[in-house]
Amino acid sequence: MPIAMSEAPRAKDLAATLRNAIQLHQSGRLQEALPLYREALELDPDNPDALHLCGILAHQIGRHVEALELVDRALARLPGFADAHNTRGNLLRSLGRPDDALGAFRQAMALAPGSAMAWSNLGNALRDLGRPEEALRAYREAIAREPGLAETHLNRGIVLRELGEEPETLAAFTSAVALRPDMGAAHAALGSSLRRAGRLEESVESFRRALSLDPDLTGAYCELGAALCESGQYGEATDALQAALALEPNRPEAHNWMGNVCKALGYLDQALSAYRQALADRPDYAEAHYNLGLLLVELHRPVEAIASFRAALTFRSDYAEAHAEMGVTLLRVGRADEAVTALRRALDLEPVSASAWYHLGRALQDERRSREAAAAYARAVAISPEFAEAHWHRALALLAAGEYEAGWREYQWRLKVPEHAPPERAFEAPLWDGSPLEGRTILVRAEEGSGNTLQFARFLSMVSARGGRVVLECAPALTRLLEAMPDLAQVVARGDVLPPFDCHVALEDLPRLLGVRLSTIPDEVPYLPAQTWSGRIPMLPEGSGLKVGLVWGGAARSQPGLSLAALVPLFTMPGVTWYSLEGGNEPSTWMIDLGPSIKDLTDTAAFIGQLDLVIAIDGVEAHLAGGLGAPLWVLLGSAPDWRWSTEAGECAWYPTAKLFRQPRAGDWASVIEEIRRTLVALRVAEDARV
Repeated sequence: MPIAMSEAPRAKDLAATLRNAIQLHQSGRLQEALPLYREALELDPDNPDALHLCGILAHQIGRHVEALELVDRALARLPGFADAHNTRGNLLRSLGRPDDALGAFRQAMALAPGSAMAWSNLGNALRDLGRPEEALRAYREAIAREPGLAETHLNRGIVLRELGEEPETLAAFTSAVALRPDMGAAHAALGSSLRRAGRLEESVESFRRALSLDPDLTGAYCELGAALCESGQYGEATDALQAALALEPNRPEAHNWMGNVCKALGYLDQALSAYRQALADRPDYAEAHYNLGLLLVELHRPVEAIASFRAALTFRSDYAEAHAEMGVTLLRVGRADEAVTALRRALDLEPVSASAWYHLGRALQDERRSREAAAAYARAVAISPEFAEAHWHRALALLAAGEYEAGWREYQWRLKVPEHAPPERAFEAPLWDGSPLEGRTILVRAEEGSGNTLQFARFLSMVSARGGRVVLECAPALTRLLEAMPDLAQVVARGDVLPPFDCHVALEDLPRLLGVRLSTIPDEVPYLPAQTWSGRIPMLPEGSGLKVGLVWGGAARSQPGLSLAALVPLFTMPGVTWYSLEGGNEPSTWMIDLGPSIKDLTDTAAFIGQLDLVIAIDGVEAHLAGGLGAPLWVLLGSAPDWRWSTEAGECAWYPTAKLFRQPRAGDWASVIEEIRRTLVALRVAEDARV
């Protein structure tokens, strides 16, 4: 009896102590609750409730090992204590033991099958173990049992985001916020999902709400800065990112986005520093490597940019954008074969990227794989039907492949490509549709460069043959030459007043309207006037042996890598007199400079008529010599323009032309050596005839 009398007050004291501890605990006053739990344990060291609650509090203040010991003592006293098994699972997760945690949660569920919290915690452990689909099923079971679990909706959304289920992700985070409007983490997660959905204004609002509830959410500051940057609010983005860095100076995401902000504002040096700081803090940060690569491209440092893209792919091999940008940059530095590989990998990962298909086409074109290039461009325009550059380059690829009918149709897209589109002009007269002209006057407008004008001038006689009076509008430098063409009624310099006309057409549209195919190209030469009667005809200075005119791309023009020094092996050959057909170059002892005597292309034509051979890069002089029917050797890069597409060294457009093409990008030495050998053979043949 005395024992029973002493136990009753003790039990009453224990209950009161636990009640007071729980009240303090629930109000967040953890340090005040802790001594009361300890007092309860002094009253009853084996009390399961006291042990369990003290364990929960120890867990909350980060003393996980001590907490686990307390909970294990509670379970030793009461093995069927379902809530303690649940707490034990949470502790094991905190201690990095998710497999053991999984067992604890399953034990809790076995004891309390209807426990929504046990299902939710099971989902957390499965997520730790990298089993997101199973985690998702567990969260759904938890929500089915208790729909009001805000944290479970939040965790479910996180798993859905990992699985790429963005619409469901947004719904899950929205539910979490609706259930717990005071939970900053839920608002931050919702903001992230809204940002991914492109709803930037709502995203910014969610992040601001999250930070008003929890100002220590560094990640929310980072993502707020990202959303503001993406919406073009760079000043506010800077403030948000600086706030993130004030909380966590080595936060790599904040430095990365600060780099994006600086780049957008034109502070490229600061952007460079920011990306490098992000990588110093996190060397495996693929996005920062990628962004650094983009910046290095902008800074005209392509080799370093390629290294950055490769680094990004080292840490994230499925980074489609990095594969694509590396391909584009490889293409810029003339490494087309590697570009093809990189772009194909990008398209394996992201097959609906019109830009990647377009650049793959460019790389294949540089590899002289014209039909494959045309197919790649076709994929680009299938994805983006108004992609003018892809249409235009598809035209060039089709023409290079000899598929003229489809090529000429696509050629009209040049009018929508800014660098090719002529100024808009309104004419009352209609466009010509190719029908008989029956005496009407037709204005033919040469819209592209002088080389194209000379190439397509052969079609003017065909227009005249349709019964029309042909007026040609062209560049001023061509008027004196072309007005001598017998099929032209008048030639007008571009910019001068036009005479009356009944219809009009672009010179570049004539092949389409006339149905020109590769096999029907008018190739009779000369079709350009070999002699004009307006003004003087300059005479070629005396020279011995073969008289060879040369155009190598000096002066203001450029043909990458081809310098006067590269041509020295030709100049040292005996029996050849060299004449420069281009003006503005420095004096050379190797050549007679005809530049000072050339006022326009009529003078150039007169000199060409007095030469034995013209050797020229792809340019207006090559078209002039070809149209005049002069012996012509054309120096070409490894990926020449579509009109020089024949692999056999001949050209369907100019029967007197012989083509000398680089075997690989930048290899002019091989071209010059082939020219030298061919020139030697030509001299031997000339000597034999003499």
